[in-house]
Amino acid sequence: MSNFQGTNNFRLTRFAFYERLRFKLEAYKHVNHSNLKEVNFSSLGLYGKIDHRYDTIYPKKESIIYTTDNRPAMNFVADAFNSVVEHFRRANNFERISPDEKYLSDLKCYSGYMDPLEQYSSYIDSVMEQYNFNYLRHDKIKNFKDYLSQLIPYAKFLRSEFPLTFSGWIGSKRCSPFMTGLYLNVSNENFGDDMAKEKDFLNSRNLNFYLDTCKSRGFYVAKSNPSVLVADIKSAPMKSFMNERNIGDVFAINYNVAYERDIELLRNKIIEYYNIFINNRQVIFKQKISKNNKLYTKIEYINNKYNINNINNIIYKLYINIRNIEEDYVYGDADIEYFIKTAKKLEKKFDKQKAISYINIKFRSTYASKYGGLNYYDKKFDSMED
Repeated sequence: MSNFQGTNNFRLTRFAFYERLRFKLEAYKHVNHSNLKEVNFSSLGLYGKIDHRYDTIYPKKESIIYTTDNRPAMNFVADAFNSVVEHFRRANNFERISPDEKYLSDLKCYSGYMDPLEQYSSYIDSVMEQYNFNYLRHDKIKNFKDYLSQLIPYAKFLRSEFPLTFSGWIGSKRCSPFMTGLYLNVSNENFGDDMAKEKDFLNSRNLNFYLDTCKSRGFYVAKSNPSVLVADIKSAPMKSFMNERNIGDVFAINYNVAYERDIELLRNKIIEYYNIFINNRQVIFKQKISKNNKLYTKIEYINNKYNINNINNIIYKLYINIRNIEEDYVYGDADIEYFIKTAKKLEKKFDKQKAISYINIKFRSTYASKYGGLNYYDKKFDSMED
């Protein structure tokens, strides 16, 4: 019988918490290896999601390649993992490792990079569906202007817990760290299944070989989920794979900044979901009482034509307010109004890109000292070194 019973199926929260804590405290009592790290998704929530300027980032499509088992990852990460797989294959051929382990004999990648644009689109669809069908009072929305007027109150209702912007989503726990291209998973077990972790990894005769090989190629192995490998971009082995591809500043070469897509993606979704809204509700029926105290029904038609200028005229007001909400109100109302006016002037004098860049700089200036900023990760990884 397994020593650890934790799963995500527990109905009793107290018991689930106890089993998770017991796994953390006892699972590795008899495993002493420097490459098992406390690399949990909450403490490293922004690793690979921010660059040296604290901008949220996402991988360039051309930087993603496939491992030998056809799973996507950042190019140098795929190279490093392929080297791990090859080392396992040779060890197996020379009978240096156990050949019949479920995962740690013939090593394979079961999941890797997840396309952030696809993931964000799916996420924002669900958020906008809630806006349309559960948040809005349909009898109050007669046109596009009314529809837009409720977006900032909706963002306040969601708070930073459910961001609306692409950059806000990337920086949140709603966005999987696998979108960075730096994470790989070598099993298809549920992350919450502690019994499977114990049986297939902790009790594997090849565990130490697995840990040694991953370390020699620049991967950390997550203690909480030992099937998860995290590329350590500061390690010498991983840097060697980066150097083979002439990658110096990995963030500048392999990633795009997210804020440049914020307004475009949000604006398109707002228009898309207004069209869905009006297609599902063409008329409003209101019960009224006449002067003669007679009950009658008044029919009002929703304006299914919208002027695109309605959203263009207030897009900076929407965007800046939403960004401020997502950053937990780092600026007051006076600052927000000033940013809106300045952004409009910059667009008029230069272009939209200049205006968006200005907005981002204002919010970026608050990031450096935050939990999860780059200074935090430099210290975090330094503390994880041997």
